[in-house]
Amino acid sequence: MLNLLRKSAARKEFAALLESQLVARARAPFFFRDLEVPDTIDGRFDMVTLHGWLVLERLKIAGMDAEAQALTDSLFISFDEALREQGTGDMGMPLGVQLVGLRHEDDRLLSTAAWVAAHLD
Repeated sequence: MLNLLRKSAARKEFAALLESQLVARARAPFFFRDLEVPDTIDGRFDMVTLHGWLVLERLKIAGMDAEAQALTDSLFISFDEALREQGTGDMGMPLGVQLVGLRHEDDRLLSTAAWVAAHLD
């Protein structure tokens, strides 16, 4: 039982480290200056979700499913906290999530994703 708790704590710590690194990378001025990603809450969210997706894909390929789930949990907790800080309550949360899905049809986001994927390693 204690080993299970230790593994869970280690995964959460690993996920927190990955999240902080991917958020730092997602906020690099290059994306906003050179690729013209809007420097707005939505633009920053798009970059974090893009980088999160890339990291999650790498974790899946590496067979690190538990770590991928820990990162997903950590990211969604952060998104939830950010929405609440902006004043979105429980009643407004489903609409906020729906709007996030609609924004991801943006061609600029897809072209940025393609560029980043092409320049990995």
